[in-house]
Amino acid sequence: RRVYEQLLPDLSAAAWRAVLLCARNQSFSTAAVRSALETEGIDGVAALDEAVDRGILVNDGADLAFRHPLLRTAAWEIATSEQRRRGHLALARALSETSGSMAAVWHRAEASTSSDPALAEELVLLAADSRARKGYAAASAVLERAAMLSGGADEGAELLAAAASDAFVAGDVERTRTLAQRVLDESDRPATRGTALVSLGRLELYTGSVPRAAEALTSAVSLLGGAQLIPALAGLAPARFRLRELADL
Repeated sequence: RRVYEQLLPDLSAAAWRAVLLCARNQSFSTAAVRSALETEGIDGVAALDEAVDRGILVNDGADLAFRHPLLRTAAWEIATSEQRRRGHLALARALSETSGSMAAVWHRAEASTSSDPALAEELVLLAADSRARKGYAAASAVLERAAMLSGGADEGAELLAAAASDAFVAGDVERTRTLAQRVLDESDRPATRGTALVSLGRLELYTGSVPRAAEALTSAVSLLGGAQLIPALAGLAPARFRLRELADL
């Protein structure tokens, strides 16, 4: 990565801006990048051509891609916080015009520096879309960002609990444990704590300690009701079975 970082400072300001936008563009199309550059008065075609000539970007079929993934990483890491924020804002504007509002929500969220409950609600919708199209890991990341922007401790904890649930389904052990523990540390709402305990209990059942799984899921059952109780009981039953404690279920 240090070798690749040395290739970037020699770019012109316009080409550097183009590379930075490409580093964070998730639409897999340079159309949004060209649109963002032209909005700023930059010749997008020329800027991207320079990045290709310098060996940063390469033609990948009908579009452009980084010559190596570490070039993308290096470009984003050496950028300043302000350059990153401006990059997200530029892509948000461009994607709103070319791909619909959903494609821009994530960039708007990344550019935000303060709580924004309305944007947090948009992220919840984006999480549902991400869950269907990209998977549960992507949805978990979106929900965690929504929690940061929600503005309320209770709302944020509820979103973190949902992020932990998605992380569990995605198979991310450490992320599930970290997010769920944050909920337990920060929230005293029974339903929110119960949801986090379900994630922790199911995680322990499959990857850790069955006694700890039974303990967490038993606590979850005591906190939840209605439809929320179903996953807690569904996890507790096999835990108790493995511990030969069915009589107490």
